[in-house]
Amino acid sequence: MRLEDRILTVGVGLKRLVRRLRELGYQFNGSNAVLPGVEADTDAAIERIEREAGTLPLALKLSGEMSAASISTGHHPDWNRLPVSRPADRLSALGRARGA
Repeated sequence: MRLEDRILTVGVGLKRLVRRLRELGYQFNGSNAVLPGVEADTDAAIERIEREAGTLPLALKLSGEMSAASISTGHHPDWNRLPVSRPADRLSALGRARGA
């Protein structure tokens, strides 16, 4: 699989994760633009960084050009009522409680 395809696959997975978290009632902090997509000036920013700091690794460059994912922190209102302490266990418990 090409590197570009792998990065696109990661982007699809992140979108699925965000959708699933929202379905479970997870509330992201700040902006609703959790996965805002590529910004208009991404290419110019990459060129500036490379002029000032040197060539970026291909994976980093491609992720900026293709997915530009930004996930913020957040919480779920039911977390404090669940009998588990780790966030991953909480999400699993929420899924079971909601029949997901």
